[in-house]
Amino acid sequence: KHRRELVEKWRQWSKVVELFATQKEGRFRINAEKYAALHKELTALCSTQSESLDPDLMNECREVLAPWRSLESLVWTERSVLFDLLRRSIEIECRLEGKRARFSRSSSMIWLLSAATAVGIGVGVLWSSARIPMVLPGQEPQEWLREFERFIVSLSPEYLILVGVGVALIGGAMAWRMARGP
Repeated sequence: KHRRELVEKWRQWSKVVELFATQKEGRFRINAEKYAALHKELTALCSTQSESLDPDLMNECREVLAPWRSLESLVWTERSVLFDLLRRSIEIECRLEGKRARFSRSSSMIWLLSAATAVGIGVGVLWSSARIPMVLPGQEPQEWLREFERFIVSLSPEYLILVGVGVALIGGAMAWRMARGP
């Protein structure tokens, strides 16, 4: 019963954080007194000893909650900080429910995966640009553009496809590894 109540209150609190992180219109309709009461109740639930809950997790819950006693603290906080708070609250919610956290990897891995995807898209664009004129009709291309076009045309489509497949495989492997968790 204690765990279920804690998860429910934590979920409610996370939804409030999400409203402010995503700057949804409904964030200003939240009653400050009700928020303070939710925060107080949640803090009390995290302080209650329970054999079914990990004490380290409860300490982490209290640490995450501590700075956010008032609704005003959410109002005046930068979005990047709120998004980090939202990520942590979702991780904790998953751990409270006994599930694997959805955001357990560092953001650098996400950036790396994004970069691999961008490279894959770039390879596709380069491959298609070998067949598309790189200057508008009636305009004289700059010298570097002519050199670039010669380079693209010199590449065989098979090479570009091979590079694209390799990038896609690496990106897929990284995504699979991130989804699998620690």
